[in-house]
Amino acid sequence: MADEEVKVLKLEHITNLVWFIFAPLLTIILIFSFVRYGFGSWFEYFWLAGITVCLGVPMICIIIGAVINILSALNIVKTDGNWGTLDIMKSFFSELYSKDIDEEK
Repeated sequence: MADEEVKVLKLEHITNLVWFIFAPLLTIILIFSFVRYGFGSWFEYFWLAGITVCLGVPMICIIIGAVINILSALNIVKTDGNWGTLDIMKSFFSELYSKDIDEEK
C-alpha cells in the first residue's frame, strides 16, 4: 500500500465550517417559521434565533469535534494544534461576539 498524505486541519477552517453550517440553518429555520406563523410577533423570530444559537451551534460543534476525533484516530486527518470541541465552540462564539462589540464602539 502506498502512503497517503494526511490532511492537516486548522482551527480557523473548522470555525468557518461551523459558520457555513450555522448561517443556512438559521435562515431555513426562520423561513419555515415565517411560513408557519406568518407575520407573528418579532419576539418569536428572535426567540427562535436565540434558541438556534444556544442549542444549534454547540450541537454542530460537538458533531464536528467527534468526526475530527474519529478521523484523527484513523490517521486520515491531523489538527494543527492541541484543540478539540470546546476550542471550536470558543473560537466560534468569540468571533460572533467580537463583531458585536466592535460595532458598538
